[in-house]
Amino acid sequence: MRFVLPTAAVALALLLTACAPQLYKRSTVTLDSREDEALTTRYGELDGCLFKHQLPVEYTLRRPRYTLVLRPIAAMQDAKPRIEIRLQADASVSLTVTSVEQSPEPLYAESGARYVVDTGDLRGKTLALSLTRSGEVLGTERFGVDESSCRVLSP
Repeated sequence: MRFVLPTAAVALALLLTACAPQLYKRSTVTLDSREDEALTTRYGELDGCLFKHQLPVEYTLRRPRYTLVLRPIAAMQDAKPRIEIRLQADASVSLTVTSVEQSPEPLYAESGARYVVDTGDLRGKTLALSLTRSGEVLGTERFGVDESSCRVLSP
């Protein structure tokens, strides 16, 4: 009977510790296209952050032959954030991410092709894109990539 009480107390303490909220890091990326007036940015809050502040949640770049919509995808803890790129153009236009070892394959949807880039794979903190049609270069785009993070309280 003596050992039951201390064992129960230890079990209760472990249970309470496991249920206690903990702080985690949530990170996202911000993109910088220095002089480009064709780029519009939509702002919002990063979900779950203890301190609220506005961050870019979507970038839209309109060019005569294509439109790019870039959305940061947040990550938790040590994972690297990703960037979703949607290409809106006719089906013959392709996008290549030239700042990574292997460019991601497109996923096709009604609104065009979708690409997901892991920011951990980027060389030199730059997102470099090349857009082509039948071997003809339609455009190249470069964005500086910076990581931003906040603290999130776990339930």
